[in-house]
Amino acid sequence: KLLRTESVASSNIENLTASARAIAEAEALGDTSRRNAAMIVSNTEAMKAAITLADRIDAEAILAMHAALMRATHPGMAG
Repeated sequence: KLLRTESVASSNIENLTASARAIAEAEALGDTSRRNAAMIVSNTEAMKAAITLADRIDAEAILAMHAALMRATHPGMAG
C-alpha cells in the first residue's frame, strides 16, 4: 500500500492523476483503458521490481525494472 501511495503522489507531481477506483481496476483487473491509472500501476510495479532487484544493479536488473514500468503502456518498448 505504501508503494501505491508513493506512486500516486509522485505521479501527481507530474500532473498524472487517476481516481482510486481507476487505479484499483487497473491493478486488480489489468484494465489499461485508463492510461493514467495504468501508468500509476506500472510505476508501482517498477518500484516493486527495483526493491526485489536492489541487491544487484546490472543490465538484466535494469531491463527488468524497465519492463515492469513500460509493460502496460508501451509493451513494444518494455525491457
